[in-house]
Amino acid sequence: MNNQGDFGTDANTRRNKDYCKRCYANGKFTNDVSLDEFIEEQAKQASSMGKSENEVRWEAYDTFRKLKRWKSDQ
Repeated sequence: MNNQGDFGTDANTRRNKDYCKRCYANGKFTNDVSLDEFIEEQAKQASSMGKSENEVRWEAYDTFRKLKRWKSDQ
C-alpha cells in the first residue's frame, strides 16, 4: 500500500497501517472469515481475471499468512 487512502481506519478514524481499507474500517474487520476462506474468495475473483485458482491460492497463502491478521491462524 502506497497511498494513505489505501489504509484502513481505527475506530477514531485514524489510518491503520496494518490493514487495507477493504479489510479494516472503523476499528473492525469488514468480513469475518478465516485465512482459508479469504484465500478461496481471492482465488475465485482472480480466476475470473485469467489466473488459475491454484496459482492464486499458492500466492495468496504465501503472502497473507505473513500478515498481522493471519499470523495467529498458523
